[in-house]
Amino acid sequence: MNPYQHPPQTSLFVVRHGRTALNVDERYLGALDPPLDELGLQQAADLARLLQGRADTIICSPRLRAVQTAEVLASTWHVPFTILDAFA
Repeated sequence: MNPYQHPPQTSLFVVRHGRTALNVDERYLGALDPPLDELGLQQAADLARLLQGRADTIICSPRLRAVQTAEVLASTWHVPFTILDAFA
């Protein structure tokens, strides 16, 4: 490696899932697994546009709300996503 060349950088983005109906009610979700509501899907789409081209892969929890958010990002960015049970 050239001593004047910087090593490649890795960025990690940690994002929360989009809104669910239970979020509106300010309820703790825990093990509950509600889907994203209309605004939550829009939030995921907005995030996909904001971070376009900044990720090579997505890792998410197995919760439906996280998977739905990941699906929006992955389909917009044309990148894979992996469900990691440890994130539950």
